[in-house]
Amino acid sequence: MDTSLKERVSQYAPPWVRYMLTLSEISKTGDGWVVAEGDDLALWDTDGGATLPIWPYQEFAELSADDEAEAVPVSSTELMERLLPFLTQNDATLSLFPNFEDDVLVSPEAVGQDLTDFVAEPADVAAQIAEEPRGARLSDWAMLETPEIEGPEPAMEAPPMSEPMLDAAAPAVDRYEEAIETIAASGWVWVLEADDDFAGVVIDDEPALAIFPTREYANAFAALSKVPANAKALPARALVDPWLVVAFAGGWRIAVSPVGDSFALVNPARFALDLGEAGVSPGPRGVAPDELSPN
Repeated sequence: MDTSLKERVSQYAPPWVRYMLTLSEISKTGDGWVVAEGDDLALWDTDGGATLPIWPYQEFAELSADDEAEAVPVSSTELMERLLPFLTQNDATLSLFPNFEDDVLVSPEAVGQDLTDFVAEPADVAAQIAEEPRGARLSDWAMLETPEIEGPEPAMEAPPMSEPMLDAAAPAVDRYEEAIETIAASGWVWVLEADDDFAGVVIDDEPALAIFPTREYANAFAALSKVPANAKALPARALVDPWLVVAFAGGWRIAVSPVGDSFALVNPARFALDLGEAGVSPGPRGVAPDELSPN
């Protein structure tokens, strides 16, 4: 991952993306990065107690080191065998790739289990984030079973009545950028729902959650594709967390602004980053990273 993309992730990606990226990089390179002064680790004092920050890249750990401390690597073996048991014994937590704004504190047990899962089934999250949206053609549609999500339903208000239309003649990847701007401006997205399941599209046997920036696009796709579903509005913040978390864990892609049989296909982690950079952030509830899976 190049430097500019790393910086974008550090500033705009939601906590679950930074969490999964850190575990992926530790499992891939064998090391994470912490701040230490001699043999003493730098732990933060937070509202949740003592917390060990850990970064996937050296340069971001160095930004948190003062004149007397330095960024040092910690191997995955040392993390699993020494640091996580130490943190458990001291009722401490971890914060992975913190950005000092919307960090999530995670238990050592959860980090240990998730890192074990990544080692068993490697997933290159950095490559998924770096993958640019691409134009794709619809091969089929299907209903994606809606999983149960713990926590309260997001507060629903009336969606805006004025819904700007995108340029249907533009290439799918260009409409993707317009869709991001439209979603960020309105604060809403539209999906297609039937019998409590969401309508998805299928390309090359990969399922993808279909996302629309306006009600008109959702209805037009349903009519053209003969999908027996109704347009449903979701707050964009709820899409980032937990729906994109669910899509990432389930191996889904995101199909953005389908027009006819053409749409932009994007990885959920990249979509979450692009939405975050446009100003769409998760709601205050959050999803604990130990609910995730690296599938």
